[in-house]
Amino acid sequence: YRIEPGEIENALQQHPAVESAVVMVRSEAGEEKRLVAYLVGKEELTVSALRAFLGLTLPAYMLPDYFVQLPSMPLTSSGKADRKALPLPESWGMATGAVYEAPRNETEALLVSIWEEILGREGIGIHDHFFDLGGHSLKATRLSARIQKAFGVKVPLQELFTRPQLSAQAAFIIAAGEEEMALIPVTAVQADYPLSAAQHRMWILSQFTEGNVAYNMPGVFVVAGVPDMEKLTTAFRM
Repeated sequence: YRIEPGEIENALQQHPAVESAVVMVRSEAGEEKRLVAYLVGKEELTVSALRAFLGLTLPAYMLPDYFVQLPSMPLTSSGKADRKALPLPESWGMATGAVYEAPRNETEALLVSIWEEILGREGIGIHDHFFDLGGHSLKATRLSARIQKAFGVKVPLQELFTRPQLSAQAAFIIAAGEEEMALIPVTAVQADYPLSAAQHRMWILSQFTEGNVAYNMPGVFVVAGVPDMEKLTTAFRM
């Protein structure tokens, strides 16, 4: 998607409590570039309120990943916003608007620790919103994998987007229960085995022209020294 930061800035400045706003692209350590919105407000604002406001006029992919509210916008000598002087979002992160409540059970406690690891934050409560805390699709993918590893429950990405609050995700995990990984059963040892459909087709084609080498994949390997034929034969038979 093509994103114009100026369009997001204009949308933010339509908020009655926003005096000025600057949107820029910043890179997190080891991750892709993220949109960060810096603003000066007439009152204390929250991430959830700003995301909801912007969501009325902007598509989801244009919503900033981080919001930073400043007491005043740093300016250059010409009176323009000094983008180089803007702080990192982690140091001035805004409140999400969620009321903190500690984990109530083991599932929520473990999920909090997973969120804190992925989001790089501390003090996460069960009412917090994954995307309000800087989560995005790639981090949601990591979250899904960590949940499956920790709880044995497969949570599709769609569920994480429809249940962004930690308490809702914990409830889904508890309801789903542990899901065992399906293992391929071991076939009993026998002299020969039935051919698959693809193998059967190859066998039929091989009968049309005697000595056909269409499915051969030749290769040459130069071996230095004298090979141990017993070990070489064993390797091919394994």
